[in-house]
Amino acid sequence: MELVTFLQLLRERRVLVAVGVLLAVAAGLLVGRASQDAGDTSRASAQMVLDTKDSQLVEAAPGGAAMLPVRAFLLADTLATDSGRALIARAAGVPEKQLVVLGPSATGVPVVDSPLVTQVAGAVSEANAPYVVNAVVDQVTPMILVLANAPDGRTASRLAIAAEGALHSLLVQEDGRQTRGFALRTTSAVEVTPIPGASRRRLMMVAAAAFVFGLWCTCIVLIAGTRQRLARQRSIERSPVGDALLVRDVQREPRLQ
Repeated sequence: MELVTFLQLLRERRVLVAVGVLLAVAAGLLVGRASQDAGDTSRASAQMVLDTKDSQLVEAAPGGAAMLPVRAFLLADTLATDSGRALIARAAGVPEKQLVVLGPSATGVPVVDSPLVTQVAGAVSEANAPYVVNAVVDQVTPMILVLANAPDGRTASRLAIAAEGALHSLLVQEDGRQTRGFALRTTSAVEVTPIPGASRRRLMMVAAAAFVFGLWCTCIVLIAGTRQRLARQRSIERSPVGDALLVRDVQREPRLQ
């Protein structure tokens, strides 16, 4: 019965309920923006391999193959230079001042000794920037793993693709007349993975909206119920029945001798 009365009071005050819906949506958006500013990101990854012109897949021991892991490490490190960061920022369309590029020397810990996700998460928190590109090399194989973090998946994908293009450009610049016979080949397409914080952000937004709307509706019902009780009490006091009851109560009071 109380639930029916509760819903009846809300139905009679549709305008106030609509205002509560707007307030709840605004509260959810504010919480979502605040949690996004606190570090909610998406991650894009791409993998490449530094190879010789005569690929190792074709020849067993092509010239220069022994130095490929070292060359891959040095090439990935050049991505963290000013020229490499400028190439990535221009191609991805992000502000260069808000972009941090980390090479293998910046992370300091080889991939074989630490999970990639933990390594990148630590680098992102240390960089404290909205856009982070991390080039990971294990110094054992000539593989270069590019990991790009951004507030949304589309920007993270653009950053990873821009980093791939920057590595190709830096390889050509470093190779000079391209007489050393190195080639950079992409081994996996760009993959975007949402950070678990995104689902938590949506949950926080829904919870904030539900709390504000529930609190608003509760206040409406309490205020409306109080006003109805006061109005009922005043109507009883002003009615003939109320006057009769008041006279009866006065007559029952003991008189002073």
